[in-house]
Amino acid sequence: MKTLITLLRGSLCGAIALLAAGCAQTSGPASETLAPPKPRPTGYALRLAEEDKLIFRGVANYDNAGLNRHGVLYGPGPIGFAAGLLVHGLIVNSTRESEKDKIQVAADQILIPYRKTLDGMRYAELMQRALATQPAAIPVRVIPHAAESTAEWTIESTPVFSMTQDQKALLLDNYIIVKQAGAKAEEGYAKLIRVVHEGLPKDPQETWLADNGAMLAARTTQLMVESLDIALRDLTGQLKNRGASKTYRYMEGGSEKLERAQFVRQDCRSVLVETLRGALMSIPQAPTGELAATCASSAPAPNAGSDAPRPPAS
Repeated sequence: MKTLITLLRGSLCGAIALLAAGCAQTSGPASETLAPPKPRPTGYALRLAEEDKLIFRGVANYDNAGLNRHGVLYGPGPIGFAAGLLVHGLIVNSTRESEKDKIQVAADQILIPYRKTLDGMRYAELMQRALATQPAAIPVRVIPHAAESTAEWTIESTPVFSMTQDQKALLLDNYIIVKQAGAKAEEGYAKLIRVVHEGLPKDPQETWLADNGAMLAARTTQLMVESLDIALRDLTGQLKNRGASKTYRYMEGGSEKLERAQFVRQDCRSVLVETLRGALMSIPQAPTGELAATCASSAPAPNAGSDAPRPPAS
């Protein structure tokens, strides 16, 4: 009997561990609990990614990935149940990942008309453009991926751009790590920064591809600038305040999305929130009250374009 109980316990624990590992691989943390650097940074080196080609994806909907609504039958007795649970966990995880891959491949078809332009966009060029317009007062310089940093603080940025299925908007998921020279592995800053840009009003494909993809270059640069600015402000303690959790509605291209999050700050074109999983997310949202009046009085001229500088955030 003891042997049976021991075997059952081991089988169940193994099954649960495998299922938990599968979930962790699927979602991943939005931010890591690292000891925050104490001194205020005075300058950074931004290390370029090993792969110079930018990563672009189509926005995919994984809501139904790998779901099986049919019942699962296990063998008789506790051992049969444990073995069935173990096998079912492996099958579910494998099926989920396979289904997600198929969904992503289908979502990426939206990029076919842009492939020639996207293939010519490079990470190093993006970073140089972004840093040339970076609003943070702290100096940032670019170093090659394999170079040894001589700066006190080093930034590693992993950006993934996505285009909505209606082709109207771009999103950026930028996982940013900032480490101090000589710091321990568990010390530093690690955060996922998501920036959702307001969509184009009409003719998205024609607008994106005009002038050899000038709008694509401008928008990817703007998204990168905003993500770096958010990360550096957060790192240096400028984004400490958090409001109560609430559900935010926002547009992702032409689709309405919902996000449960805490308020961080608002500017004239977007609101910055912290999601329940710890990511910082900038979403399109018009201001209200006094800020709306301030934004209206400082609005750019009609021919200044949608990428004109924003007034200061509240």
